[in-house]
Amino acid sequence: RESPLAFDLVLREILNDAAVSLEPRFIQQRRLDRSVPDGAIQQAAFNLFIEAKAGAPLTEPQLKAHLDGIKADGLGGRQCYLMALTPKPLDAGMLDRVRTHAEPLDIVFAAATFAEVVQALHSGCSDLTRLKSVVADYEAFLDRAGVLPASDLIAVFPVGTSIADNVRFNCYYEPASRASKQSCAYLALYARKRITHIADMPQPFIAATAAGKLTVSGEATGQPADALATTRIDKIVRVTTYYDLMLSPHRFYLVDTFHETNLVKVSPGGLAGFRYLRAQDLGVAGTPRASDLATQLAGKIFS
Repeated sequence: RESPLAFDLVLREILNDAAVSLEPRFIQQRRLDRSVPDGAIQQAAFNLFIEAKAGAPLTEPQLKAHLDGIKADGLGGRQCYLMALTPKPLDAGMLDRVRTHAEPLDIVFAAATFAEVVQALHSGCSDLTRLKSVVADYEAFLDRAGVLPASDLIAVFPVGTSIADNVRFNCYYEPASRASKQSCAYLALYARKRITHIADMPQPFIAATAAGKLTVSGEATGQPADALATTRIDKIVRVTTYYDLMLSPHRFYLVDTFHETNLVKVSPGGLAGFRYLRAQDLGVAGTPRASDLATQLAGKIFS
């Protein structure tokens, strides 16, 4: 809906087919067999069926059954696809056999990994500012589901007066009602047009009060936090004066250490809110420890 052209580009990359087209064609004086209407708006038929597996194996008989079922429903043609979507690439032999089965049915069989879908979305939506955060959220969701390779996402939190305490207590907190950023590999603090500190992403805790008593539990487990985490959070709650952290449940990211860095934002304006960055887009290969990442990012720029 945001951009039909971008949708075409994404599908072409995912399906590895440069001929995919969903855009309507506008034609004047369209000649038919017995007449010539003044104009026509035409759009090629398109069907994409998807079989996705997050954990269970994808079997050859299942894919062939899908192909037979699509044909039995009277569908087929140049733009009729069955796509297998998996965390890892399909076995090459199975891929060839399923494609061979699909050809006489007039169906195109394609296969992609979740990571390839994410890459296609990043490429296709690179110029669509409104969709960048949606794609990043989707990538984070897939990462939490465990269907992506090791994440290199950096959760960037703009901070103000709290930055001194963030660094002092090795902590960042936010209302628990916001989406967790735990699937990211790193947590970064942004202030005054630059990312100043970065840490390895920890397992977050949820802190809330009941009858005036603070309770802390692991977000992923729901189990009570250990004494060390509870003590750290209790101290942060008590010394924080610019926010009343007792009013509502909050998520606490207790990092081991914030490492200083200097990643400068060169585009106009500051960050209006939370943002994802990818280490790869900043010229960093793999997923190094935050201490190494901080060194590699120092002196770099982003927009």
